[in-house]
Amino acid sequence: MSLTWWINQLTIRSSLLHVESEQVEFDAAGMRETKDSLLLRLDTPGLGKEDVKISVEQNTLTIKGEGAKESEEVEEGGRKFSSRIDLPEKLYKIDQIKAEMKNGVLKVIVPKMKKEEMNNVVNVKVE
Repeated sequence: MSLTWWINQLTIRSSLLHVESEQVEFDAAGMRETKDSLLLRLDTPGLGKEDVKISVEQNTLTIKGEGAKESEEVEEGGRKFSSRIDLPEKLYKIDQIKAEMKNGVLKVIVPKMKKEEMNNVVNVKVE
């Protein structure tokens, strides 16, 4: 998969990512594909690692964040965002995803499978 495919995928899903009711999109700097992994970077000022939940269900990576409200002017629940990214089946090692939060920046690393791990051929024994 190319970086262009991912940018298009995120553009399609951009309506799912909101911060205080404002639409936010990943840009080319927020997502990068290397030969070994998919790298995501999301600015989350005011949120700590305890405020962010990352999960994968049916090959969909979901990143959610919710921080406490700082003042009465912020809507109930404070700062919130949610983003979903569909991961192509059998391309990534979803059980080895790593995430790091540092200085308000969330970095997510989704490792790719090696070619030899992508064997789609299943031999069935005939009895």
